[in-house]
Amino acid sequence: MTDPISFVGLITSLLLPWLLGSIWTYWLLCKSGRWNIFVILGHGYLAGLFITTVIIRLWNLAGIPLHFWGLTTTVLVLAVCGLFAIRFKRPCVAIAQRSHTLKQWEIAVITALLVLIAYRYITIAQEIALRPLFPWDAWSQWAPKAIVWYNNKEVTPFVDLGPWLAQKDAAYHYINTWNYPLTVPLIQLWGMLGAGTSDHTLIYLPWLLVILSLGLAVYGHLRLSGPCILKATLACYFLLNMPYINVHTALAGYADIWLATAFGLATFALHEWKETRQWSYGILSVFFAIACIQLKGPGIILGVVVISVISIYLIKFSFKTYMGLGLALIGAFAYALVNGIQIDIPLLGTLALTKELVQLPHLGTFAITYHPVHAVFLNSLFDMLNWNMLWYLLALIAVLKIIRVEFSTTPTPLLVSILFVMLLYAFVFSFTGNYVYAEIGTLQNRVLIYLMPSVVFYIFVTTTVRNFR
Repeated sequence: MTDPISFVGLITSLLLPWLLGSIWTYWLLCKSGRWNIFVILGHGYLAGLFITTVIIRLWNLAGIPLHFWGLTTTVLVLAVCGLFAIRFKRPCVAIAQRSHTLKQWEIAVITALLVLIAYRYITIAQEIALRPLFPWDAWSQWAPKAIVWYNNKEVTPFVDLGPWLAQKDAAYHYINTWNYPLTVPLIQLWGMLGAGTSDHTLIYLPWLLVILSLGLAVYGHLRLSGPCILKATLACYFLLNMPYINVHTALAGYADIWLATAFGLATFALHEWKETRQWSYGILSVFFAIACIQLKGPGIILGVVVISVISIYLIKFSFKTYMGLGLALIGAFAYALVNGIQIDIPLLGTLALTKELVQLPHLGTFAITYHPVHAVFLNSLFDMLNWNMLWYLLALIAVLKIIRVEFSTTPTPLLVSILFVMLLYAFVFSFTGNYVYAEIGTLQNRVLIYLMPSVVFYIFVTTTVRNFR
């Protein structure tokens, strides 16, 4: 028999972090004048939830039992502090986005798109509430942590098999992925604490809200960057209607939609930072890069990519210097393949590279052997229906760039981030044992989902500005 659900606690757990994140996002961006309500709400949901998980960790470190209304009071106090901080900051008025008067046919199209989005996500909400899909990884690896923590009222450590077998009490627990990042199970735990039960479908509503907040962020950032209301709405529909996005919204407990959102928000902020050099957007980008690292193993790569791209554009080397650094990097890589290197990185672990293997901190050791899986990826991108027409549009943009001889221009950090991640994917699936997961079709689309928000945003921004970048 399951515990009765507290709807007051559930609603509080859903809305209070959104309020917290939106307040502090507004505080961060309000002086820039480069903001709108959609940007604030779009970034606010994941920002607030991530801060809430940090609060849960701090409570646990202090040895205080996890009590929902006590944690809620802490979150609420932090939100009130944000309101006082805004009061003393004297925010600037948001820059009005220029837009022509909408014609009747444009209003009709926008309305139709919004109705379709609403209908799609009402049906997904029904799926979550009535018959949620519990994927194997979540059921066997992610959710058990949250359930253990909910019952123990503390973030009980999970350890490797050896220490778990050697212990004499129940101070530790074991699961195969014992060292996975804690943020997604903590999000589940927060919903369980609010609902007062660990066994109810409604605790997975954050999977619905996070993708809707991502849609708000896409719209808001596109409006800041120039696209009209119709084009920004079309971009939201384009992203939110993707079959694979829809599937992962309904997959209760999976981490992929969270990582896609975090990386998308980081790159949106990165684009705005490059366009305006507003330090607030640089901070926001780094914040979500850190969130990527805390969400899932592959998020380490995504977070490092964002921080690396910011560093590259901060330094402002000349083209010749970049070319020299690129050649030096290629030379260092070739040297490592021939002679091997091993670097011990404090707090992270060992980074090693030889012609036989590569070892990445927190990600594992992989044997290096070439595997021709390009046909599988091309099939995923251009033949299956997971991404609608997305990759055809991206290929068309690349062709137009070649025709207009625009590859010589300096690429935007948004494009550089996308290309870096795609090159890393190509290496991981072509030269390591992960090729098996690509061949059987279980992983390549799950990692491509992380790029979808950034790619959609890039397509609609690129086709709006005069010069493709």
